[in-house]
Amino acid sequence: MSGYTPHTDADIAAMLATIGVPSIDALFAQIPAALRANAGIDLPAGLTEPELIAHVQALAARNSIRIGYPRPSTRYCCVRSS
Repeated sequence: MSGYTPHTDADIAAMLATIGVPSIDALFAQIPAALRANAGIDLPAGLTEPELIAHVQALAARNSIRIGYPRPSTRYCCVRSS
């Protein structure tokens, strides 16, 4: 488990009280049942902070740097020489 917990039960209760809603179920009650997700979202397990940093660094290492710009295509050119 990561060291980051987004909201405690007390945080959630305070947010619901602020907007005047008694529960999370009541918050979403106005959304038609046909539009609500009936199953959980298939997400991978969360990463620890060091695992996330390593993952982002690996993604960044795949980037390449291009020097200069590609030559413009003549088919898009609308200027003719006389």
